Amino acid sequence: RKKYAAWNMNRIQGEAPDSLQQLPEPDRIFVGGSGGNLKEILEICSGRLLPHGIIVVNAVILKTAQIAPRVLSELGFDVEISEISVQRYKYPEEKRVQFNPIKIIVGRKLS
Repeated sequence: RKKYAAWNMNRIQGEAPDSLQQLPEPDRIFVGGSGGNLKEILEICSGRLLPHGIIVVNAVILKTAQIAPRVLSELGFDVEISEISVQRYKYPEEKRVQFNPIKIIVGRKLS
C-alpha cells in the first residue's frame, strides 16, 4: 500500500470465503489464489457481485484453469480466457527459461 501509494486499498485479514462476508458489494473481483476453496469463493463472489460486474481469476495450476471457467459458466457468467506465456533471459546470454503459461479467466456477470 505504501510502496505504490494505494491509499484507497484496505487490508482485510482472514481467509476466503469466510472473510468475504464483511466486505461491501463489489463491481470487480480479482482471485489470485484460493487455498483449495475456489468453487466456494466463486459462488459467494457471484452472489455479492453487483450487476454487470467482473470476476478475474489468474490460473497458474491446471486444476484452477479447469475449475474456474466451468464454475463461472454454471453461475451464468460470460467467460473469456487469455493465456500468457513468459520466457526470461539475460543479455547477451540467450539461454532462455520458459515459465508455465498463466491463464487469465474473465467472467462477466450478465445481469
